[in-house]
This record gives sequence, structure tokens and C-alpha cells, in this order.
Amino acid sequence: MRKKTILLTGATSGIGRAAAIEFAKMGYELIVPVRNSHKAQKLIQDLMTQASGGNIKTYKCDFNSINSLKQFVEEVKTDCQKIDVLINNAGLWNKNRAESVDDIEQTFAVNVLAPYYLTRELLPLVEKGDEKRIIFTSSELHGGAINFDDIEFKKSYTGFLAYQQSKLADLLLSRQLAEKWRDNKITVNSFHPGVISTGLADGNGFLAKQFFKLFGKTPKKGAETLIYLATNSEAKKISGEYFAKSKVKNTKGNSNNMEMAAKLITYLDDKLKDLEKLN
Repeated sequence: MRKKTILLTGATSGIGRAAAIEFAKMGYELIVPVRNSHKAQKLIQDLMTQASGGNIKTYKCDFNSINSLKQFVEEVKTDCQKIDVLINNAGLWNKNRAESVDDIEQTFAVNVLAPYYLTRELLPLVEKGDEKRIIFTSSELHGGAINFDDIEFKKSYTGFLAYQQSKLADLLLSRQLAEKWRDNKITVNSFHPGVISTGLADGNGFLAKQFFKLFGKTPKKGAETLIYLATNSEAKKISGEYFAKSKVKNTKGNSNNMEMAAKLITYLDDKLKDLEKLN
């Protein structure tokens, strides 16, 4: 049997790191984009001690830059024959508005545009995989609507609303792509890891930091649903759903608005086309 390959973003910290260690223990080959070389080296050391070395390939990649993402995709296409599971887990939550290298609001760039670009561009490798699974990390905080009139919060920014919109977007993308690629036998799902004790909210003030610290689950616990979606045979039969605690959960508000989901993909395709012209 061929070894199975997982491409996992956000693998150097939080639930991504916990999942990477478990995947390595299970014998999966890991493809990991990294921005911070020190954290990447720490992950490799952890795999050496906890997973008998594992099998991991790391690539330099900055989700704030479309050129960096493009280079990463080209390197993966050159080095890898297939991807069994593509996991879009990397994310951030900024207290203050900041922009990417491409002058895009960072939460939108990292949490939405980057994972969509990777998913779209790496689809041929996923189609060659044995598992054909794509997973988006969403959140119970998904809500509101996609504000197409001010999607980057240029008029009025709050970190919570930017994060909330991004997690709704990830959920909508999973539903829309699941429907679009159903005939390709590709499963696309999203999940809520729970409140996790990580550094996600560290920049959002003392109260937010303390809340996550006091009430958050461990990253290993938070990674359980992700691992379930990536490896469980029953989960492979389900597509277009939102999971929490390894079960399909109901969602709220516009999370089932397929018209909004289709409009979002059109918006992202147009945005990427504009960025490619500039670069």
C-alpha cells in the first residue's frame, strides 16, 4: 500500500502541532508549510522524540504573500505525487487591523484567501490521492454575514468581527466546494476544535487571554475532531458538513447560505486574478 500524505497548515503550534505529532505516530507522511524556522525545527525535534522521527517535509511559506504561496504550491507539485488529506488549519486573530504584503487585511488574507488558493491550486494532487479529503478549521464563533461591501473592514475594524467573518467564510467554502466536487468523490468538511488554550487570542487583551487559558481545552484534545475527519473511514463518507466533538453539528445564521457561498468563491477568484496581474 502507498503511504498516505497529509498537507497540514498551522502545524507548528496549537491543535496543528498536536495533530501533526499524532499523524506522524500513525505513519502518515507530512507536508508542512512554515513561516517561523525556529518553530519548524522544534516541531521536527518533537517528531523525533515522540513519533520515532516521523516523515515530514517542511517548506518555507508566508500566508501573507501570494508570491510565497505560489512558490510553495509549485514546490509541492514538483516534489509530491499526491495529497491524501489537505488540512487548512492555519489562522490568526488580530486585535488591531493589519495588512498583508499584498495590502489585504491580514485575517482575511491568512484565514480565507490563502486556504482557498491552496485548495484550488492543489486540487489535482488531492484528486490523485487515495483518501481525497479536504478539511477547514472553522469555529463555533462563525456568524453574521460576509460583508461584501467592506470585506476587509477598511471602514470600521474589530478583531472579533474579522475573525467571525473568516470562520463563516471557511465554513461556507467547505459547503460550496463539497457540492462542486461531489462528482470527483472528494469530501470537504469543516470543524470546530472547541475553546483551546493556545496563543490565538493573546493579542486581544488580558481578559481574552485569561478566558482561553482558564477555560480552554488542551491542543491535543482540540485536535481530536481534526484527526477523526482526516483518518476515520466513516467520516470519509460525509461531505459538506460541520463537525464538533467528532459529530455533525447544526450551524447558525448564514452558514447554509449557498448563494453567499457561491458569491464568496467568485469574489476570491477575482481577487486572486487581480493579485496575479500585480505580481
